[in-house]
Amino acid sequence: MNSTTYAKRTLYKPIDFFFRAVADVSGKTKKIAFVDAFQILNDRYLGRMSVCNYFYIAEGSVRINELNIIALEELVNYDLVMKENFLIPDVTYNLPLSTRFLENDKDFDILLSTLKDLG
Repeated sequence: MNSTTYAKRTLYKPIDFFFRAVADVSGKTKKIAFVDAFQILNDRYLGRMSVCNYFYIAEGSVRINELNIIALEELVNYDLVMKENFLIPDVTYNLPLSTRFLENDKDFDILLSTLKDLG
């Protein structure tokens, strides 16, 4: 049974993702136009929060950069699974990121290097 504290702790994920696909129904093929990646933060102290709430809280700390990088890594993993299973070939993703990366050159370089590493 997974009700022990250890099991709950090992199944802990900092961010849960939910994906909403937007279909282009104007053509005959009805392809997916883009996928909106909706994030829910699982904070140990504050509980579950939507992206607009935790961006507001964490914007003043370095933690927001860590959350943004985790979100990018999770989205890349999701995209790989979709491509490997031939579910969604090539699609554009909508992932909200913090503007804190634009405040100084060091943070912006971190964002650029992360995007290059993840592809």
